[in-house]
Amino acid sequence: KGGNPGTVNIGTSDESISLGDISSAGYAYFRNLDSTNYVEIGPTSGGALVPLVRLKAGQEALIPLTPSVALRGQANTAACNVLIAVLEA
Repeated sequence: KGGNPGTVNIGTSDESISLGDISSAGYAYFRNLDSTNYVEIGPTSGGALVPLVRLKAGQEALIPLTPSVALRGQANTAACNVLIAVLEA
């Protein structure tokens, strides 16, 4: 089971990233589709982003997740489209 949430527009304000119908996240694939700006992604702590990954323009990453993690994201300078695929554990 996986593939959610797809292409997400992440703005310049810290925002939650919905994992769709994934209840126990295993791995997450991220690809910054923007050609200029970077995006920071990380877990939620106290309702705020804790930056863990910085994806530069066009950069991608595959990371293992703790199953119950809540993710957040924030773009630099301008909103960015980010391709996100989450696989269930």
